Amino acid sequence: LSKQREGSTAGDNTRQRRSDMVVQLQAKLKERGGTQGGSAELRKEMREFTLNKQKELEKERAELKMQLMMATSKLTNMEEYMDRTIQEYQAEIMQLKSQLRR
Repeated sequence: LSKQREGSTAGDNTRQRRSDMVVQLQAKLKERGGTQGGSAELRKEMREFTLNKQKELEKERAELKMQLMMATSKLTNMEEYMDRTIQEYQAEIMQLKSQLRR
């Protein structure tokens, strides 16, 4: 649970950093608005930023998907274990009850 909270906080920090970067790039764009060379350079920076963030997000998505698959598998195994154990205990209870009746 604490790892999930840390991941959530890390995600919030990542969003904040992305937002800050977008604001900085937009400020640069306004600052260089009059020069054609500056705009082309800024567009290039924004394109690189977008591609890098997309790669980061895709990597994070793949990691989260893997975690989901692992958690789902663990849950399925735990449910199967619980079902088997309950059935074994119920059979044992029935056996003990029958022994008490004798």
